[in-house]
Amino acid sequence: MRRAALRLVNEVLDISRIESRDLAISLEPIAFAPLLTDAIELVKPLADGREVRIAPPQLRAGRGYVLADQQRLKQVTVNLLANAVKYNRRGGEVHVTITQGHDDGVRMTITDTGQGIDEQSLAKLFVPFERLDAAASGVEGTGLGLALSRTLIEAMGGTIGVTSTLGVGSSFWVELTRREPAAVEADTDDAHPEMLARREYPRARRLLYIEDTVANLHLVEEILASRPSVRLLPAMMGQLGLELARDHQPDLILLDQHLPDLGGDKVLSALKADVRTRHIPVVILSADATKHAPDRFLKAGASDYLTKPIRVARLLHVIDEHLAD
Repeated sequence: MRRAALRLVNEVLDISRIESRDLAISLEPIAFAPLLTDAIELVKPLADGREVRIAPPQLRAGRGYVLADQQRLKQVTVNLLANAVKYNRRGGEVHVTITQGHDDGVRMTITDTGQGIDEQSLAKLFVPFERLDAAASGVEGTGLGLALSRTLIEAMGGTIGVTSTLGVGSSFWVELTRREPAAVEADTDDAHPEMLARREYPRARRLLYIEDTVANLHLVEEILASRPSVRLLPAMMGQLGLELARDHQPDLILLDQHLPDLGGDKVLSALKADVRTRHIPVVILSADATKHAPDRFLKAGASDYLTKPIRVARLLHVIDEHLAD
């Protein structure tokens, strides 16, 4: 009961914060496909318990890069998948597709094989605290999930909707602006020639870079060509980064904020909670330039916070500060 009450309070606060523009939304190009795979894994135990099959997603728009906040988009996706399972029939199915949307957008559609919703009730779906046929369905909930989902999607500049046929099932869709990752470039305008000059450290160093974008990894690798004493250890998943940090004891960690499996905040928290890695300095490299983001990570134990596009002089200065004797 207490957990349900806390969840209700948090959901109400989220809606009010977004409406008052007080909840930080960090927009950047996000690949829909891997996020969807992760969300399905989170909902799968619920589906197995209700004997509902979640079919392999149909990706008709490639990885489907969209402009979104990764954490919030995953929250919406998990909510829609969970609803498709909870309001399904035993032995039913859930189908997910990623397709081209309107005006070059990207659309995710989640379709269930439940009882469907009548036309009169459809208008109430996204109204806070409205739970259609709640008593008959026996499904627990606050009636805030869809209202919060709509608020989040609209805060990200997208749209959300539903179509339904009684006795057949319902299809919920989310459409967001397509935004391919920009060609990754470093800002070399601020780089002084002496900073870019080749520099040897008295001894070899290890630098772990936890980043899921290959272009960013290659870019940092190129920048480090002027620091031949540094061996770069790449990790494209948060969990792998944690394992490499424990096993290889790097001298410095560069950490991306958005990763496919764990958020940068969770990786940082795990690093600082482990006696084997808490001493390693961590520098955040993120596209989030909002004023609240650096404070949050620095308070959590990060040594520095750098924004993308990468400023070569600033990055090399931070690396030299931590790695040069």
